[in-house]
Amino acid sequence: MFEIIRQELVEVKEKALARRNATRAMEEIDIEPELDKVIDSLIGIRDRNILVPLSLDALQIKEKIPENDICYEDIKNRALKYYNYINAYLKKHEARTINGSTKLGMEIKEISNRLMSLGETPSNIVDYIAENLNSRISGNNTSLKACEILVAYFVQHCEILSKEVSEHEISE
Repeated sequence: MFEIIRQELVEVKEKALARRNATRAMEEIDIEPELDKVIDSLIGIRDRNILVPLSLDALQIKEKIPENDICYEDIKNRALKYYNYINAYLKKHEARTINGSTKLGMEIKEISNRLMSLGETPSNIVDYIAENLNSRISGNNTSLKACEILVAYFVQHCEILSKEVSEHEISE
């Protein structure tokens, strides 16, 4: 029993160290141009399944992610730092596309709902969504960081990771 707890603590520590190192590395990257490329690539993707309706009546981050979850501070800091930039960029982009960012938010919500229904933790959900988005644009480590920031934006901006799953039944 103690070995299992010790192993879990070691894993949490490793994740925390990796996040700290990633945060330090992010401080050295000019991420805004990468965010622009990621958003442009993702909004341009036309592979959309049936999407979950998206509400913009967002809960606060602390209502979605427990403060003791390993991703809480990362999401909060990324959302605070890049929210205005991403929001302005998406508004500008909406003038050129038909609800591209809304569809992207709905798609992220769908993935979030599916993973929440499986009992995944917020940190695993955030990591999975960012990795999924990054793989869809054949991204690299820098674009993965941009995807993580984009996911943080959607967690802050709309109902991603909300406790209430929409009326849309999750199939499969």
